[in-house]
Amino acid sequence: PNVLSFQDSSSLLLQLAFILVKSRKWAKHAQLRVNVLYRNESDGEFTNDVLEEAIEEHVREFCLSIRVNVNVFRIINIDASTSDEGSSAPTMLVNRCRRVVKSYSDKTMLTLLPLPSFEHVATHDAATAASYCDSLHSLTEDLGPLFLVKFGEGTDIVTDAL
Repeated sequence: PNVLSFQDSSSLLLQLAFILVKSRKWAKHAQLRVNVLYRNESDGEFTNDVLEEAIEEHVREFCLSIRVNVNVFRIINIDASTSDEGSSAPTMLVNRCRRVVKSYSDKTMLTLLPLPSFEHVATHDAATAASYCDSLHSLTEDLGPLFLVKFGEGTDIVTDAL
């Protein structure tokens, strides 16, 4: 299973956060906290403890390789969150992610989140695009200042629509 990959925006997220922490104005009051949310989709092949240990080791090695000092690591299984009865699976996942981010970032000056994948949106209709935007609104609802970051390959997207 593809447990964790830094081929996407994770590297950029860590680098942006580290640059902010190194700022003189922020350095005295800032900590770099990395919260990795995961779902155990291994069909019982791996226990949560084994996955969490592997994820943390992978993230720590990656941070060392790009020379980013992290103060706090948290590996969080979002499958273990409370259920949202009556909600669709994507809505439950978004709600769980938002609750976890909010609970671990209540005093955060800035939150950096990966922009959820939108490749599937371009190949579908307007309703799919609207649903994607609704999920972004749900994900970011009641959170403080944040950046949604997506590392692109030649296509820049800038919007203030959210």
